[in-house]
Amino acid sequence: MTRIYKSALWIAFAGVLWGLDSIIRVPTETKVSPQTIFFFEFLIGWIFIAPVAFIKERNNIFRLNGTQWARLAFLGIVGTTLGNVLFSTAVHNSGVALATAVQMTQPLFVAMGAAYFLREKKYTYFAPLAVLGVLNAVIMSVPSFSFGFSQLSPDADPTMGVLCSFTAMIFWGASTLFGKSLLNDLPPLVIVFWRWLFAAVTALVILKINAVPVDFAELLQAQVLLPVVLLGTVAGSVAMLIYYQGLRNIPASLATFVELVYPLTALVISMLTNPGQTSFLQAFAAVMVVSSIALMLKLEQDLESKKKGQVSN
Repeated sequence: MTRIYKSALWIAFAGVLWGLDSIIRVPTETKVSPQTIFFFEFLIGWIFIAPVAFIKERNNIFRLNGTQWARLAFLGIVGTTLGNVLFSTAVHNSGVALATAVQMTQPLFVAMGAAYFLREKKYTYFAPLAVLGVLNAVIMSVPSFSFGFSQLSPDADPTMGVLCSFTAMIFWGASTLFGKSLLNDLPPLVIVFWRWLFAAVTALVILKINAVPVDFAELLQAQVLLPVVLLGTVAGSVAMLIYYQGLRNIPASLATFVELVYPLTALVISMLTNPGQTSFLQAFAAVMVVSSIALMLKLEQDLESKKKGQVSN
């Protein structure tokens, strides 16, 4: 298997783990506040990987220059904690459907950013395939384009929700670009170590500023603690570590489309848990998303093979 396909599999695996997030998070947020969950999931995720980082990368953890420190801080503070808080706010104000639809445009932002900032060169058919993939990802997530505004709480502000979702999308997209640039010099384990530590500290500050009470008796109950541990590890730091393992060897502009496995996973789980709820349009859009990703990978592999052939000649 080639480098491109191996890297895509790593990212797809991370996408599957991220797909478990909403299934775990939504019912847990009925018992504990989102801000509390954010802090403890980041803290647990960091504690989970910290010993491994100190053992395997103890010579690299603190050997960072100013630019690397700044980018790692951005990943943790902005791309992780603030991005999650903004998206949670977006869901409250505009509903899951609209917030998700806005998020599905992230690959286009990352692709443009990668072309400008990372100087990634793409093949001729990348742009139409990118648009096709994003349009079908939106259809797959919101097939009826019914955003359910009537079901929102009285204090909801859909305009604010769209703004928060768009800002979160920019933060997460920029994090992909910064993460890709950091992988040129740093191991994935070092990046995740600092990203989750910065995220946990920021989440703690938000808890204190908002004076959110933490009910440890509730938090330590199995039906709350286990989901938070899973969010922090399996769907958190471990998934990000797997993602970076793939991102280090694949263009960011391609990786961002492979990430669409995340909403695909959510759709598959929905099909399994709620048979008959998935429409034909959703299924067709999902097939189109997979086809777009597969064709992108094939063309990227052909481009890489052509470059190697030119070098050998």
